[in-house]
Amino acid sequence: MLEGIKIGRVDCQKLRSECNELHVMKFPSFVVYKQTGGFELYYGRATAHDVSAFAKDSMTTKLESLTPDDFQSHRVGPSSQSMWFIDFFAPWCPPCMRLLPEFRKAARNYDGDDIGFGTVDCTVHNQLCQMYNIRSYPTTILYNNTKPHQYSGHHSSSHILEFIQDTLNPPVIIVTEAMFEERVVNKKPDEIWLIDWFAHWCGPCQQLAPEWRRLAKMFKETKNIYVGQVDCADPNNQWFCQNNKVHSYPTVRLYSSGSGTGSFFAYNGWNRDAQDIITSKTPWVIDYYAPWCGHCQVFKPEFVKIAEELDGLVKAGTVNCDEEPALCNKAGVRAYPTVKFYKGARKKACLRDTYGYDLENLDATYITNFLKRKVQKQQQQHDEL
Repeated sequence: MLEGIKIGRVDCQKLRSECNELHVMKFPSFVVYKQTGGFELYYGRATAHDVSAFAKDSMTTKLESLTPDDFQSHRVGPSSQSMWFIDFFAPWCPPCMRLLPEFRKAARNYDGDDIGFGTVDCTVHNQLCQMYNIRSYPTTILYNNTKPHQYSGHHSSSHILEFIQDTLNPPVIIVTEAMFEERVVNKKPDEIWLIDWFAHWCGPCQQLAPEWRRLAKMFKETKNIYVGQVDCADPNNQWFCQNNKVHSYPTVRLYSSGSGTGSFFAYNGWNRDAQDIITSKTPWVIDYYAPWCGHCQVFKPEFVKIAEELDGLVKAGTVNCDEEPALCNKAGVRAYPTVKFYKGARKKACLRDTYGYDLENLDATYITNFLKRKVQKQQQQHDEL
């Protein structure tokens, strides 16, 4: 089953010191020694099939089990000049054991030799984990030339690899006090800034972080729209945040086109208030989607084009039906993606139809031309009245 791999056994009763050096605390334990150096401990079922599959996979996976010696020698960790992505975990922790295979998969699929991947078992190396202030499991940190970046995204290899790329090539602009004065307060009239005022220790801020990076990448090629962030927990930003009256985290502000002297619109909640759309006199087009829906992902850039083409004529928004099932049910959504047009209430106090108008043809050009004709016709009827 393991052709090309040498197999040996160690009796830890006779070779106790050798086992202690490897921090072998339970029996049986399976260790793979790699040709490139280092070793990896196995955490899983003690069956011949599972162990052999792990051994084959481990030989080609750039992942090591780390010990205090690796940190003390400054080979890995915050004192190292090399980049390391380290998963601090506990074998008894279910989320840790769900993350571990995805972390190994990310290590195997990462295309590059500039980052080392490692794991630290905090049940064995408890003092080491305490030294690095590991208070919950799993805690996964990318040490980028001594600077730590904690991962807080989904436990999937694709999101882990996305986090690495975003860390190495940050899509979000780091806003300093001087930059804020120059580029936001004194910005050009046609420029728009979205800024996330956050604290790196804040749980909701960590949850927002991956979405904020995706938002930045979404607008990367859009002219005059900039996405930035300010870490208010950084001592250099303490007075900067206080002077801008930032008192809670995360605080998201939109510095819109035409507004000067640092004026902004505050984002007051994580969900669009559907009642505002239903009672609004402004026409809206809404994309109801689910994050797991393949067709929704294909349609997503098309909807961005529609929003850009209809800017100033029709407002555009999206609703995640996994997060807002009641709202989607109320809107009569039965499939994804579903695009609905709300033409606008005739009077401010009136409610428009919550079901809206279904746009069954999802071609961006068709939707844009259809809505332009619809809104222009509505405006002509209003003018005649």
